[in-house]
Amino acid sequence: MVKNERGIALATTLVIMTVVSGLIAGIIFVGTQEQRVADNTRNAEQAFGAAETGVYEVLRAWSPTKMSSHGLVGTDSILIADSLSPQKSGRYSGTVYRLSGDLYLIDVIGKDSLGLRSTARGDVAARSRQGLLVRIRSISFPAPPGKAALTVGDSGIKVNGASSVNGHDSIPPTWTGCPPPDSAIGVLSSGTINTKNGNKGGIQGAPATDSTRSSWTPTSRSSAA
Repeated sequence: MVKNERGIALATTLVIMTVVSGLIAGIIFVGTQEQRVADNTRNAEQAFGAAETGVYEVLRAWSPTKMSSHGLVGTDSILIADSLSPQKSGRYSGTVYRLSGDLYLIDVIGKDSLGLRSTARGDVAARSRQGLLVRIRSISFPAPPGKAALTVGDSGIKVNGASSVNGHDSIPPTWTGCPPPDSAIGVLSSGTINTKNGNKGGIQGAPATDSTRSSWTPTSRSSAA
């Protein structure tokens, strides 16, 4: 008769419980990591979208007068205020640098929407930085033949007092690198062009006035009518 019989049920149960606990812990860990990867990907995409939106919002609201009045990089810069993206998925801010007379660098940093909600978990907002080189090109609109700053019909025109008409192209004082200016006729009329005291100083152009029929085209006649 065997007096000391020892079973393996308890040991087997402990091994099974250990294995099952390890599997459960592994599943929880993998699931948590997948969720974190998904969150990080979403946050990174939102930050990228906010930065890209910020760049094109700067272009949309571009002010030639404001931008061209600033100095070159190293001496001056234009700050982009911290703003909420139109889609409300993030925020952006940055700086615009003027590299030369007509070349600019738009440097924008975008943050995801984490900055718009509680950070109780200690998460850090995703960031994306984008730069865009922009060259400002002036557009020249040549004056077609027979076009003038002022066109009237057979009734003619009388310029008195401080009135003035200028057909010359003008360049804003803060603009640089503009093409040679183009000019048009100051006053074009099929009637009489009368200036005070016979002085045409109040009318400028190339030429200042023209009342010859050769300058008229069907288009200019229609516009005059």
